[in-house]
Amino acid sequence: CESNFKAADQARANKKSKYLDDTGIFGSTCRHGIPLKFINLKGIGERFSLAEFLLLDLQNLFNEESSSFIILYDIACSLHAHVKKNTSGLFSYNSRFNWCVSIFHAYAHSMKCQLKYHPRICNSIGLTDGESLERLWSYLGRFAPTTKYMRPSHRLDILEKAIQYKSKKMINDLGNLN
Repeated sequence: CESNFKAADQARANKKSKYLDDTGIFGSTCRHGIPLKFINLKGIGERFSLAEFLLLDLQNLFNEESSSFIILYDIACSLHAHVKKNTSGLFSYNSRFNWCVSIFHAYAHSMKCQLKYHPRICNSIGLTDGESLERLWSYLGRFAPTTKYMRPSHRLDILEKAIQYKSKKMINDLGNLN
């Protein structure tokens, strides 16, 4: 189903962002939605190497052989196919990763893909939906009117502070049932 996706289409990204100061950020969260690491997409667009970098960093952080990871990503089926190639930096760690497509995006995938990558089929994931980044982007969207006229470095500073605030708030609220 990867031919239907616009994400990770480098030619499209370059044409679309030609006149923009910033084109976006690529990031990761834990299963609780707590922001972990982000990369500025300025001049590079979304591509598999970004996901590989974040996953290699995660793999290095938790480098015990017994550690395994469930990766929820909008185009996890395509990334998984990429990682299975021996040219991928994650090839030697492929057995540590279980792949799922985030639930909102799963329905845009083929039936064959859904049967393999849908999060409700994946073991050990419970009701995790993989949409924590979408919720974070929604939160950060309220900063757009304020930051759109700022210099790129100031805009990134504001977004960094907002992500740090959200992260600390989520960590502090982890045990609260209210």
